[in-house]
Amino acid sequence: SLLSAIIINKFGYHLPIQRQLEMFKNLGIDWPKSTINSWVTRIINILDPLFAELEKQVIRSSYLNIDETSIPILIKGESKTKKGYIWGFVSPGTRLMSFKYDQGSRSGKVLEKTLESYTGTIQSDGYPAYKGLCKDKGRKKIRRIACLAHIRRDFYESEPADPRAREGLEFISRLYSVEKECYNPDLPPGERMTEEQIREHRLIHSVPILKEFYRWLQRNSSDESVLPKSSFGKAVAYALNE
Repeated sequence: SLLSAIIINKFGYHLPIQRQLEMFKNLGIDWPKSTINSWVTRIINILDPLFAELEKQVIRSSYLNIDETSIPILIKGESKTKKGYIWGFVSPGTRLMSFKYDQGSRSGKVLEKTLESYTGTIQSDGYPAYKGLCKDKGRKKIRRIACLAHIRRDFYESEPADPRAREGLEFISRLYSVEKECYNPDLPPGERMTEEQIREHRLIHSVPILKEFYRWLQRNSSDESVLPKSSFGKAVAYALNE
């Protein structure tokens, strides 16, 4: 229970070892920092096979959500943190998630190594590393689909500067409404749509909205009043490319 508390405090509640040592000291327990650090290292080594198995189970999914996010990294001997990245892999079907960290690298090589034998569909933002996976003829087939949430975020952030962004948000809101009908959590399990019914519902209701959205993006892309370097211009370009 002591080891569990230390590891959960550090990684779950972000309490540094030094702060935990001070807490223990207040209780009358004075431990060397090296002792606690060695415990943490040994716990991680014990848990490593479990983490490896979790990653294997996530990668088995035929459909993955993937994103990389920045984190501050503190390097021994340096007083300031540097910007690094950690990758998240989510299997919506099994609701399992694993993380990949490789010295804080955002290089596509991290992605390539993790998905070395993967075959299936990945959903991501427009970062070139994801698109590069689909262009590599040497690897097994990987299909990439865009993420509407990332597209929406750009319009949301550009709306204060350009009210036209609200129209883009309305298109996405309409698409989300269709999805709410497809995955209605209020219905009992026996009355929810099957995968085939969801597909048919999207073909009837989502595709016309997507086509209308695409035409709207094209009009704004060729509109000279939409500056390419403006936040709205970048949102239009990103959505159109995706």
